[in-house]
Amino acid sequence: MVLVKLYIAFIAVFLLFISIRTEAQTCGFGCLGLGGFYAGYGIQNYKADGLNNLIQKAASSPAEQMPEFGKANGFRVGANIFRTRYNNFIFSTKGYYQFLKEENQVFQPVEGDGSVNTKYTLNLNFYGLGVDFGYSLGKLLALKFLDAQITFHSASLTSAVSSASSPLRENDYSNDKLAVGYSFGSGLIFRLVGDYISLEATAGYTKFSFDSFVNDAENSRSDEITSIKKIINDGGLFGLIQLNVGIPLY
Repeated sequence: MVLVKLYIAFIAVFLLFISIRTEAQTCGFGCLGLGGFYAGYGIQNYKADGLNNLIQKAASSPAEQMPEFGKANGFRVGANIFRTRYNNFIFSTKGYYQFLKEENQVFQPVEGDGSVNTKYTLNLNFYGLGVDFGYSLGKLLALKFLDAQITFHSASLTSAVSSASSPLRENDYSNDKLAVGYSFGSGLIFRLVGDYISLEATAGYTKFSFDSFVNDAENSRSDEITSIKKIINDGGLFGLIQLNVGIPLY
């Protein structure tokens, strides 16, 4: 938590400095810059050695071919808390929430029972607080040199097995504690309507991991897995497209 406090203090000092400098500017970009919100869609790669190993061990037949987990998709919603421009340099602070999902399943033929459907669903959710620095290349385009955040991650896993002759059997797992990570990248900002409506494309790397998942059921069966170790051992590359709506701050 010391790192988080230092990070927030840095943002506060930098914001104070920027706001003082922008007072001398004309009010075309908003006397105090812009606030606003955004929504987007992204892809996140990650390394799930623990989960993929678990699936392989749980397979009752070598013929089963469950796709490996490692790429989740989902939406991001957030706010540009403060965005200002000085001498074509752009500085922003932001916060967001992103929810991602990956689902894989396999159907295994069973004699006299049709087939057994085994499905795993992984949900990744995280909050981010960060800054970005960029440079305006003209009226229509800006370059983001650095987009960096501290991130806070949670996750859940559902395994479900069903067949024609047996009811759905489901297990739910979740991380036992919040995981703290970080994210950094760069990208481009395309101005659609000045600085007030823009399309932003970002690519980079997110670092996170989960030490263990535990079974959420209070009374799990003796033959069910009660915990999973190192289900996700590392993050990976990400890509994001988002639409920004800016609101002048006066």
